[in-house]
Amino acid sequence: MKQIHIFIGVLSLFSLSLLGQPQGDFSKNQLSQTDNQKMDDKYKQDQDSQKLDTNRLVAAMRFFRQATVMSGIDQILECLDKAIELDPDFEIAYYARADVKYRFWEDYAGARMDLDKTIELNPKNAKNYQFRGVVRAKMKDSVGAMKDIDKAIDLNPDELNYRSRGVLKSDMKDYVGAIKDLDKAIELNPENAENYRSRGFVRSKMKDSAEAMKDYDKAIELNPKLAETYYNRGLLKMDMEDTVGVRKDIEKSIELDPENADAYITRGILKMDEGDYSGALIDYDKAASLKPGIPDACACTYYNRGWCQSKLKHWADAEKEYNRAIELDSNYVDAYVNRGICYLELKDTVSATRDYEKAIALDSKFARAYYNRGILKKAKGDKAGAMKDYDKAIKLNPKFADAYNNRADLWLRSGAVKKAMADVSKAIELDDKNATPYVTRGEIFMEMEKLEDALRDFNHALSLNNEKRDAYVNRAKCYGKLAETGNDPSKKKEWIRLAQEDEKRADELEGRK
Repeated sequence: MKQIHIFIGVLSLFSLSLLGQPQGDFSKNQLSQTDNQKMDDKYKQDQDSQKLDTNRLVAAMRFFRQATVMSGIDQILECLDKAIELDPDFEIAYYARADVKYRFWEDYAGARMDLDKTIELNPKNAKNYQFRGVVRAKMKDSVGAMKDIDKAIDLNPDELNYRSRGVLKSDMKDYVGAIKDLDKAIELNPENAENYRSRGFVRSKMKDSAEAMKDYDKAIELNPKLAETYYNRGLLKMDMEDTVGVRKDIEKSIELDPENADAYITRGILKMDEGDYSGALIDYDKAASLKPGIPDACACTYYNRGWCQSKLKHWADAEKEYNRAIELDSNYVDAYVNRGICYLELKDTVSATRDYEKAIALDSKFARAYYNRGILKKAKGDKAGAMKDYDKAIKLNPKFADAYNNRADLWLRSGAVKKAMADVSKAIELDDKNATPYVTRGEIFMEMEKLEDALRDFNHALSLNNEKRDAYVNRAKCYGKLAETGNDPSKKKEWIRLAQEDEKRADELEGRK
């Protein structure tokens, strides 16, 4: 995927979400039978101990139950706040409020405070420690998270707690320990798709693609409605360069969960690789609408948007995207290089020069920076400077086909036809699907008066890219020379007609700019 920069954070296979959702799943407005029984037992216990008067207790319970059927987050929190105000020892209400803060507000500090209270009220409840471990992991407190989940396992060695610890170990790069815990989770419950998905993720981190694929396949067999599994498997297929498979899995993930911003980012990357730059921008916009913080989470998101705009020749829009990427990461070498291209297209050679100089200052071994600066120098008439930059680019990257082609063009303009032919032949050897070197070689053949060979190269260039304007321009010249020098009068008229058609086509393409 050339020039596509992947946001590793976005593509981390939902790493922390694999720790498991908090038990009880309050956000789905459902209370387990156990939780309902606990509330009823609490009601009786508090009545017996006269800890709260009956009216206040009944009101607290009423507000809590009301919260479980509310749809608006603010309304839910208002009810939970009221329930806790009426009963400051209402463990389940603190837990539920932590759940809402964690899921919907990403208020991890607030969730942590509520979970501290649940543990103070009930230090024997494993799920309180498990949930606090999840929150601590989100807060990058891996040591604290591990202590909490260890405690949860001591109190209740069930599959969720082993899975949570396994994925936390994976996040800490203890992959062997992670697999051990996830094996235990599967032993405890071999019918839970989440256990296999989690182990598949760890195995993918260990580069054990075959076993990771087996785990993802098993997870989908057990639960074909789990969007995250398709997403994770799609990323694995991306690593395995299964372009068809990854697209299918990401599409399925979006079908099952159209609110997953990460999936749209990933599909945008796939569309970029396919050349669907407009489609990629639509997906990036969708991701940002679902999760407004996504673009600012990584400069590469703006870089990729800039790349798409550049490919669409929306140079001013591309410049804005690269500006934002550089604001977020002032050492983003690729962004400086590509913004330089935008400036060059916008006829701002001073800014283009400044960006290329900055890129080289940041990375003196970045071949493309020298190559692009060479293009700029050539445009300014500094052929010697351009040659020096192309030489440097090739020295740094001996497989840089474009640099060989551009150096060949300079040799041709300087009259060094043999050197030009050597360089363009190398360019074609390195990239025989690129139309540009065939046009360059065709020009060289014309200079050598080998018109038939030139015509063959121009024809091949157009077979690779039928909208390549300079191929039509040069083929028209070639037809013109054939008409002037040919010995067959019957063909002269045809060559003139073909030359006129190519000139017309070239003008049409010029008009599209």
